Amino acid sequence: MSHFLYSLLFFSIFIISAYFFRNKLRGMKNPSLYCPNHPRSIPTNICQVCDVAFCDKCSSVMDGLTFCCVHLEKYKSKRFKLYKTATSSSKLPDEGVELYEYREELKKQGKLSYLKISYHEDENQIYTQTQLYIMD
Repeated sequence: MSHFLYSLLFFSIFIISAYFFRNKLRGMKNPSLYCPNHPRSIPTNICQVCDVAFCDKCSSVMDGLTFCCVHLEKYKSKRFKLYKTATSSSKLPDEGVELYEYREELKKQGKLSYLKISYHEDENQIYTQTQLYIMD
């Protein structure tokens, strides 16, 4: 294959990847392809609390959850308390939806919260456990 075709293939893959990444970010607060603190850095993580995408310099992972610098400090302060747990499966697929919807209401009210999601398998059934934590 010629150098031109390789370049064209690479460019096409880049454009398609950017399109999908952009669409993923559309539902978030900063639907930008760049970190809000570092305009030349592409975001790699989404804060569990504010749903804003940040680069590696502006985000951290703790206990399997990703936070921006501001919300990491709030998480470390242990002020988030478990509000409710829901377990969904193929037999009960909508059990966690209530928590997602309630979290959206909390965000509109300016209350800080996050969802912690885990999975486990038991007797050929996959369960999704969704936990809503709210800052007191």
